[in-house]
Amino acid sequence: MTRSRRLLRPLVAAAMGFAAYLLVTRVAGCGNLASAMLSASPLLIAAAIGVRLAVPYLHSLELYLAARAIGLGIRQRYSYKVVCASLGTEYVVPIGGFGELVKIYGVVRGGAPLRHALVAVLLQRLAASLAVASLGIAAALLLRLGGAIALLVAASWGVVAVNAALLAGVGGERSWRGLARLSERFAPRWLRELVERGGQAPRLSPVWVGVLVAVAVLERIAIIASGYLTAASIGLLIPLPLAVLLFDTLYSIVWVLPMVTPGQLGILETLQLMLMKLSGIGGAASAALPLLSRVVVTVAEAPQYLLFFSVELYSAVKLIEAEGYEGLLKALRSPVVAS
Repeated sequence: MTRSRRLLRPLVAAAMGFAAYLLVTRVAGCGNLASAMLSASPLLIAAAIGVRLAVPYLHSLELYLAARAIGLGIRQRYSYKVVCASLGTEYVVPIGGFGELVKIYGVVRGGAPLRHALVAVLLQRLAASLAVASLGIAAALLLRLGGAIALLVAASWGVVAVNAALLAGVGGERSWRGLARLSERFAPRWLRELVERGGQAPRLSPVWVGVLVAVAVLERIAIIASGYLTAASIGLLIPLPLAVLLFDTLYSIVWVLPMVTPGQLGILETLQLMLMKLSGIGGAASAALPLLSRVVVTVAEAPQYLLFFSVELYSAVKLIEAEGYEGLLKALRSPVVAS
């Protein structure tokens, strides 16, 4: 497949997702969508973008703290590069969770054994999902809404359970030995070697884990605040608990599903619109809010991860195309200076 086709596919999928959302708003009779979007306060939109600018950095700080919690010396600047490449991947690779593989690759490339890289990434995922689920259940209790809201919160705790199980599996000696045996039988040589060099199970520092959880909560607060400001820009003063579910809980659940369009464009917006309808919020403003929120996220975050995604992932793909996975293993044997 040519590079132009690789670039064209995400663009076509994004256009289809956007068109599908517009069709949903038409069917739902949401009114003049363009007029509602143009009525947004530039000052509040700028404030929402300003708050959202911090999210990729906070996310990278979580990975840095997770690495520190198990004794890895990866620096914050390098963690930021890895996370930006990971976030960029999530928009163009239609596989939920593929960005986590980019994180693992980056941590191993920074000099960590594979097992330690897996623990660091899974620990960061667990802290983030725990923050999402805790805020989500608090919001649901305050709103006293059942049905679909209860399922949404239950799904967020399901993600916590999965992340906890994966972390326990990677950290457990018996499960790691089982993975090593499977790799000996079925994995290619380059992957077997990485598993063999996985190292001992790392020990967690409770202090660093506590700081990690606090930063994960701070990231959620930034996401919610940005969404709330976006809603206020078009005159929607939605309840704060609903903002938690709308901009964080729902977003996080959708993000772990298999990607259909880049960043789930159109799908996330449709689910946000449905959640607002269930909460009694309708009209053109309710249809405009998900699109405005998407604009805010894209403007704030895309410039941060686009460069690192282009450089880091492109170099890895070129390496695999030129030398195969043996070339990738060679690169992983020669860690970069993680700074």
